[in-house]
Amino acid sequence: MDGLVTKLAKDLRSVFEENFDYFDESGVPFFGMFPENCCQGASVFLGMLLSHFFTHDIIKVVHGSTRNRLYHHFWVEVDSKIYDLTLDQFYKNMGDKYTGIEFPAYGEDKHPLRQYFFYKEKMSAVLAFSIFVQKHANLEEILPAYQFICRELEVMGWKIPSPE
Repeated sequence: MDGLVTKLAKDLRSVFEENFDYFDESGVPFFGMFPENCCQGASVFLGMLLSHFFTHDIIKVVHGSTRNRLYHHFWVEVDSKIYDLTLDQFYKNMGDKYTGIEFPAYGEDKHPLRQYFFYKEKMSAVLAFSIFVQKHANLEEILPAYQFICRELEVMGWKIPSPE
């Protein structure tokens, strides 16, 4: 399972890197400077894609915040393994204080910034998607972006099951 999750996470990261202009222009919030400031959207998309392949109870989108609740970050846990597609956004400013943040995290046992993002709220991918759409994005823009992601992943060899 870990290998499949890691492959999907890496392929999704590749889709974001190669198409961040598309996501920004199509109204997906915060993707104009990927990986900076788009952790919530990236984590929501990853969580929803993973829910096509695995039971929902092992997939959690995590909302971490600092002790003073001023700074926030999102990542995904699958069966207690950490997948953070935008972790490397912190390297420039925090790389001298924290190790393991120069690249995305794929299947780590512990989040490298677990002490910085001290408070953690775990939620299902569906709840995270709902919050993202209600507070930051529009469903009319997110659904075409999700379909675009699925098409790009299919080009890479993925077979995304249709929702039943």
